Amino acid sequence: MKKRSTKEAIVYIGRTLGNGVLLQNTVFSSGEIPQFLLKEFSHIPDFESLFVPVSLLGEARKRLRDKGDAFGANFPKVK
Repeated sequence: MKKRSTKEAIVYIGRTLGNGVLLQNTVFSSGEIPQFLLKEFSHIPDFESLFVPVSLLGEARKRLRDKGDAFGANFPKVK
């Protein structure tokens, strides 16, 4: 029997990167960022902060729109 993960799924909320390697709004049901993505995009500051638990998606989107929030202020830097 396959053991189910108890981690909550996470969503990538940044812009699409790497010519479609990582698409905005991709959900990772394992609750973990795949290692190949961490290696591929290690040059992006705070890359991991663009992955949020599904339960916090609404709040994270609000923060992205708020340029006064540190989270939102860093978002435009991701390319």
